Amino acid sequence: MKISQINNKFRDADTNTSHNNEKFKIKVCMITPLFPPDYAGGSKQALTLCKELRKKAINIFVIAGCVDDVNMVKKANMEGIETFRICRHKKDGFFNMLSYGLRILFILIKQRSDYDVIHVHGIRYYIFIALIPAKIFGKKIIAKMSLVGSDDPFSIKKRPFGFLQLRLISHADKIISISSELSHRYRKSQLPIEKLVEISNGVDTEKFRPLSISKKSQLRDKLGLPKDKIIVSFIGIIDYRKGVDLLASAWELVSQNYKNCHLLLVGPKTKEEAEVVDEKFVHMVEKRFANARLTNITFTGFVPNVEEYLQTSDIFVLPSRREGLPNTLLEAMSCGLACIATKLPWGEDIIEHGKDGFLMGRDDSKNLSELICLLTKDSKLRKNIGKNARKKILNDFSANVVASKYELVYKDLIE
Repeated sequence: MKISQINNKFRDADTNTSHNNEKFKIKVCMITPLFPPDYAGGSKQALTLCKELRKKAINIFVIAGCVDDVNMVKKANMEGIETFRICRHKKDGFFNMLSYGLRILFILIKQRSDYDVIHVHGIRYYIFIALIPAKIFGKKIIAKMSLVGSDDPFSIKKRPFGFLQLRLISHADKIISISSELSHRYRKSQLPIEKLVEISNGVDTEKFRPLSISKKSQLRDKLGLPKDKIIVSFIGIIDYRKGVDLLASAWELVSQNYKNCHLLLVGPKTKEEAEVVDEKFVHMVEKRFANARLTNITFTGFVPNVEEYLQTSDIFVLPSRREGLPNTLLEAMSCGLACIATKLPWGEDIIEHGKDGFLMGRDDSKNLSELICLLTKDSKLRKNIGKNARKKILNDFSANVVASKYELVYKDLIE
């Protein structure tokens, strides 16, 4: 079942009832490996959800990791969200992980009167730490699976002591799946099926919205991008998992046939910008473009204003090999772009091929180039696809719709 179909199950719920509730009746502690301004798709999704839940009078604070060599906890405020940032060592290791986990435990114990629900983003080892105060103090705990091949039951089972980890996870009150593939993997496991809830990622549709032609032209001036070109954008870490090597191959073919195209690569490309960056891969991609003598390309590196780069684009591509439910694809569709994504379950959850986007074959750079060329030469098709994409996001993937679903889960657990 597609996520868009699953979303219809919640359509009859009144998404505005929470505004009549007593202020901060529901209290939530969110735990996430990273939180803005640290770069990660999951961190951005966590902030978007927190902000939307606050609009529904739900009290939230966050416990988040941050990359540092200093062994301490920093209390901060991120766009109105109280945040405990736990600095962790860049290198994993038993004692570093233990120290990190104990600091999470200390905060959960100290702040125990400030939450009824512990909401963990990503099934990592700290969920087992969170289970301790949850069971001792009678709190509820939910955990979100975020990435196929990383924290789904099949992948967890392959970890050291994976069987024991799955047994501990079964004690969570709810497990959230953001895609049909993650749900399928969960159902194939021995975990309690009644604890599975499917909720997609959400988009701030006001922040990520289409612009008029005149404002789009002004924005290109501001960003230093060509005004007379069709801009094809990619947003994300420049790495193998995201399929940027496939995009490089496809772009060589596109450039041979269409001189009016410009490729925009937006995302971290050094470890200073994001710890997970593979700099060797980035250099390989840059060298490939240089050897092909392609000049119609812009590498931005990390930028804080991703929405502006999407709003100034015409086509968005995500040839990724593995995802949970990609935020950037949802954001690009929300901006009214004609999008191309990989024909894998996560792509099919979002896109109906030929109606609100296109699906390319996995590892098929030729197919990717053909789809880019198709959208490049047909402006009417681009416009129709983008219009349908925006409509789908508003109906099924807006942050408000997603936050309302979490609100219902919280209420059900507390009551």
